[in-house]
Amino acid sequence: MSDEKHIPFHHGSQYADWVERNCWRCWKYNEEDASKSCLIDQAIGACALLDKPLSDEMARRCGYLRENGTTNDNYTWKCPERESQEERDRKPREIIDHPNQIFMEI
Repeated sequence: MSDEKHIPFHHGSQYADWVERNCWRCWKYNEEDASKSCLIDQAIGACALLDKPLSDEMARRCGYLRENGTTNDNYTWKCPERESQEERDRKPREIIDHPNQIFMEI
């Protein structure tokens, strides 16, 4: 495994396009408080806005670094961890034995 650092965006507009395609369509995105968003959102934001390169691990998680070791040339690739509210709602749920019948995700 290399210890290469990755910079997926050439400028802020590419970052904005990626966020619009991925983060804004994901239920994990928190516009009010980035520290409550997923780690990918935080890492991509730090990369684009603070010039902090992505580690191999984060580059893989966000889909920039492919399994064969090549990088994604299309700056609006789909984040593999993006999950819409509809996808989240379709996940199986289990009723917990509780007086208020709280539903919890499995």
